[in-house]
Amino acid sequence: PAAVFPLWGGMSLTVIGATTTELLTTTAPANVEKVDVLDSLKTVIDHFNKSTKKGPVILLSHSRYQTDAQIAETVPGLTAIIGGHDQVLINPARIPSGVPGFQAYEKGRYLGRIDISADPKSKKGTIVASDYLPITPAIVPDPRVMEILKAYNAKLDTTFKEVIGESLVSMDGERGRIRYEETNLGNFVTDIMREHTGSEISLINAGSIRASLNRGPVTIESIFKVMPYPNEIIVTKVTGADILEALTRSVRDNRDDEDGGFLHVSGIRFRVKGKQVEDAAIGGVPVDPARTYSVTITDFMYSGGDGHKAFIGKPATMTGLPLRELLVDTIRKRKTVEAAVEGRITRVGGE
Repeated sequence: PAAVFPLWGGMSLTVIGATTTELLTTTAPANVEKVDVLDSLKTVIDHFNKSTKKGPVILLSHSRYQTDAQIAETVPGLTAIIGGHDQVLINPARIPSGVPGFQAYEKGRYLGRIDISADPKSKKGTIVASDYLPITPAIVPDPRVMEILKAYNAKLDTTFKEVIGESLVSMDGERGRIRYEETNLGNFVTDIMREHTGSEISLINAGSIRASLNRGPVTIESIFKVMPYPNEIIVTKVTGADILEALTRSVRDNRDDEDGGFLHVSGIRFRVKGKQVEDAAIGGVPVDPARTYSVTITDFMYSGGDGHKAFIGKPATMTGLPLRELLVDTIRKRKTVEAAVEGRITRVGGE
């Protein structure tokens, strides 16, 4: 959880790494089968105490800002906290308890830079300058890097730049909306899933959808941006009670939490009041907790990903078909696609 880099005058820079316990549920369980997530606060305290007399100490954190602020309050001697989990641009730096905190947004749009001055006597580090450098086409490429990428780009362009169809509307996959409310992109994806398998309903966690699909030509590359994970489609048999449990899990968080476990749906409609699900209906008929329904989901959800434990171990048919492939094939066949928000998920009584 820590790396040490030699500086001048016998000093060193220590970078402590910390992540969120959400790691254990926001990735496929097989990915973290042999991973333990240590308590962030205790880990930082332990490593800071071992390193602070050797030089500046920075925390590289993939935790929520609230956790970073708590760590800063407990360990005010940190030189800086470089975060990332919230995927926001913290500019200017926030300074909880005197510790500068930085986040450089997401998807490689900015390169963050901090300049540190270190005192050889006290071993303390001070931020003397900081900046966020936008990653734009105006940046002059490094010729050595471009030479390495040239061969790869040639291979990728042949496949990724292929136009497979056209979207007549912009389909919304922006993080702040798709993780809290119904969007036309969520509807588009779940409709395709249900139509392919013929199940009664389909569900997908918002965390699987990583970008919007813009109006206009659709390329294979744009589908990979929307859905970078090779999740497989699965048809499972669950009770109405299981479905209600999954929907309740889906709406447990607030908008600011940007919960990847929020579900988009096809074949079912429901209302959300506070953190409760009301009036859930399939085909216009209220969900019967005792009845068994066919549901199309992904292997990620079936394994309990994003905390959806209602599907674990239930009878299932593995299709062997990655959802991303289904999206590409469907758009290629239809030539033009569109989708709309239809009121499948209605929030009542405010947020």
